[in-house]
Amino acid sequence: MSDDRFFYTIPVEWRGLFQSAMKSNNTVLNRMNAWYEEQWSSKYGGLLLWTDLIQSLLAEEPAIKEGELIFVTRYSQLPGFLQQGLLAFLLHHRQFIPKSSLKYFLEGIGNSMQVDSWVEILYRMLQAYLVSTEGQKKEYLQYEFTPGNQTYANSVYQQLQNSEIKTSPWTITAQVNFGSVIQGNADTHEKKVEEDDDMEGVTSPDNGVISPDNEGMTSPDLIMLEEEPLQNLPRLEIQSLTQMDHSQVTCMIEEKSQTDIQLEDLEKMKMIKDRWESGEDAEVQDEMDLMLTSNTSVKMMCQEVCIADMSETAMATACNQIQQLDRMISHSNCTVMLSALLLQKVIEMNQSASRILTGVVAMVAESFSKPLIEGVFVPAVENHQFGTYQADLIIKVCKEIFNNTDKLYFLEQMLKKSIDITDNHISVLHALFEGKVDISDSLLLTVLESFKIYGCKLEKNLKFGKLIVALVNKYGAQMNKEHKEILTQMMMSHKSFLKKSIQAAVAKLK
Repeated sequence: MSDDRFFYTIPVEWRGLFQSAMKSNNTVLNRMNAWYEEQWSSKYGGLLLWTDLIQSLLAEEPAIKEGELIFVTRYSQLPGFLQQGLLAFLLHHRQFIPKSSLKYFLEGIGNSMQVDSWVEILYRMLQAYLVSTEGQKKEYLQYEFTPGNQTYANSVYQQLQNSEIKTSPWTITAQVNFGSVIQGNADTHEKKVEEDDDMEGVTSPDNGVISPDNEGMTSPDLIMLEEEPLQNLPRLEIQSLTQMDHSQVTCMIEEKSQTDIQLEDLEKMKMIKDRWESGEDAEVQDEMDLMLTSNTSVKMMCQEVCIADMSETAMATACNQIQQLDRMISHSNCTVMLSALLLQKVIEMNQSASRILTGVVAMVAESFSKPLIEGVFVPAVENHQFGTYQADLIIKVCKEIFNNTDKLYFLEQMLKKSIDITDNHISVLHALFEGKVDISDSLLLTVLESFKIYGCKLEKNLKFGKLIVALVNKYGAQMNKEHKEILTQMMMSHKSFLKKSIQAAVAKLK
């Protein structure tokens, strides 16, 4: 089936998912997730029904195999990378997909599965999820919200605090549309069914049923749950009706804070660590699906099992397996893992980096440049132990592996930190400005303002003087009046023998 024909067989509201997967930037999973979150956060987004997507993917189309006419699912005719991306996408959002639909989908694609492939691994992860949740009672669904909705959520809790309300909040008739701003729209048929099931455990203190006639209830005694409530929910109190304009109430739920780690997940992480330490790197283990959970959970599990204390050989094995997850692991989880595996080893270097450490850092720099910058390089640069050996390793990566976009990103992140500037930091800055690095006017202004602050300590530093001269010679043509004013102030305070060279370079700009 051609790409165009396949595209038009997909439900209209889901077509953007496949359009996003075909773009050239970022990974397939991240592109799909970005599109999905955008749909839920936008009031113009379509109504996304998982059942429609799954039924469309399992619809059969004619195909020729070994000279015979057969019928195969649309999913099986997709390119391998798209099959893999779709399964990773479903795995990422598995809690929001009706289990019956997910089971139907897995049964439909089981016969066309490639053995010993990433697709098969993801398929088995989804199967394991269904098995692990089989027989569980339906409880309240913890919805995940996009960053754009965080603003809405805090506002409602601010408005609903310190209350003396004497009317049940459930009787308020104001038209408040929660579904349009939260992920997991309650207006969809799928979520409505789940909500109906969830209400089975909710009773009032008096007669066991919440009724619109139940006035006079106070917020602490408003409802009781037969089942154990979800942990770490934000406190909710009700504000007096006379102090609220209900037409202006907006809704948002605070970002969930999961501090508890499941014992089963912790055991899996210990198993992963043991395999890394034993050198088992032939294939990615089933337990690696932990890398697809929240970054908070991954960080806490890494700390619990002391991932940072592994040997360099085990660390190399771990990074090699994480690299195999490059199409599925999220940016935040990748940052957490690289920080756990590499940061301590980089900071504690008291000699030149070993061949193993240098090779691993170079490998992940090619695949995960931004997570490496955020999780390892920037924390190392702002650490008080940052010295020559750390600088040499980072400079090597900047010169040999990072492209101009990576250098600019590193520069931006570095300038955001309050760094006790030293010669080693200046050497890193020199490396970031090497080559044809195009810099925006706003970033150039940030650079000059930061250098002005650094200049108070480095007024006699020769290396810093050379950096200023190089900056003026390279970017002088694009400097405006504001840039030049800061540069002049820097020049006046500088006291190394390069001051005349700086003055001459600045004079050419006028």
